[in-house]
Amino acid sequence: MFKKLAWLCFCALLLLGYCGQCQQKPPLKVAVLVPLYLDSAFMGVTYKLGTNTLPKYMMPGLDFYHGVNAAIKRLQADSVQATITILDTKRADQSFGQILGTLEIERPHLILAHITNAKEQQAIQSYSSTYNIPVVSPLYPNDVGLEANPFFIMLNSTLETHLQQLYKHMQQVITRKTVVHFVTKAGVAEQRIEKEFNSLRTGSNKIFFNKILIADSLSEKTVVTELDSTKHNYFVVGSLQETLSAELLKFLQANPAYKSTVWIMPSSAMVLGANGSNFSSVNVAYTVAQPLQKNGSYQQLNTQYRNSFGGRPTDAYFRGFDATYSFIKWFSKNSVKQLATLTQQPVQGQFTQYTLKPNFEDVPPSVPQFIENKNMTISYRENGKWLPVTVP
Repeated sequence: MFKKLAWLCFCALLLLGYCGQCQQKPPLKVAVLVPLYLDSAFMGVTYKLGTNTLPKYMMPGLDFYHGVNAAIKRLQADSVQATITILDTKRADQSFGQILGTLEIERPHLILAHITNAKEQQAIQSYSSTYNIPVVSPLYPNDVGLEANPFFIMLNSTLETHLQQLYKHMQQVITRKTVVHFVTKAGVAEQRIEKEFNSLRTGSNKIFFNKILIADSLSEKTVVTELDSTKHNYFVVGSLQETLSAELLKFLQANPAYKSTVWIMPSSAMVLGANGSNFSSVNVAYTVAQPLQKNGSYQQLNTQYRNSFGGRPTDAYFRGFDATYSFIKWFSKNSVKQLATLTQQPVQGQFTQYTLKPNFEDVPPSVPQFIENKNMTISYRENGKWLPVTVP
């Protein structure tokens, strides 16, 4: 199955894309950058790994690509005028900068980029800023290197946006003057989290934090000494390290007499298990950016993937589809000069909504650092049941 998947991907890439029948206006030229690592799997057109499985590092890019390809077919069916070129950003014979250089041959109107690291983001941010080319980044969650570029559209919200929504949810759940134990470690990301939470502590409804600094690993004694059996206990994990969240939830699960609620970072959501049932006696909450609505379109794509590849698609598949379909369709109708209108009303995708807002660093604001998707929900499990939660 995996050989078939890789082969289909390779053959499709040879086609490079499609061009809708051009009528009144020239087709939108789109470059899609995907980390496919095809040189790791193929020697020319010959599959060279000799196994029935593909390396795990290839799967996110492949799933994203399959989502893009499904969107291309849908755009064709909708008669959207576009020429789409797909580029493998993990070629063995070219650096990321050299791959961007190949776009000079026929400069695109729009770039969709599955970015994998800060160096790639800085390079594409520079290219976008130099030529005023809109870039849509559906997955990369870090804003490092983004500076004064209103053409860069970040769909996966920043850490600060996650923390702001998490803080609002805490305010909804707890009563005034309730202490929240802030469990953290020493580190750059941890300092950033603490700084943002402290900046949010304004007004009469501010939250009181009791900082618990962990030197190495969390001990049960450290947790138990903070627990109170006469009232509900509240914790927030101020670290992106999932092991810290897992350790805290494990200790609280082992002491069910102490009723507890824990807010964790979105990067740690996987510790709750595939169906969110781990540590079921503990109330838990985390933020979700670009929440996916499992509507008819979602189910149709899910079935299509399973029938084609015999497995379960990841979020990269759905986000690759939705970002490709939604933004190619939008830019095929609107020019770059109308880019500012993206932030005036939400862009409705097939199964998610993009609430795009300029991210300003200067006060008063001048040029946006980038455009950020602010659409976010809270996944909240209370008394063993997951509840839909929205915050203002």
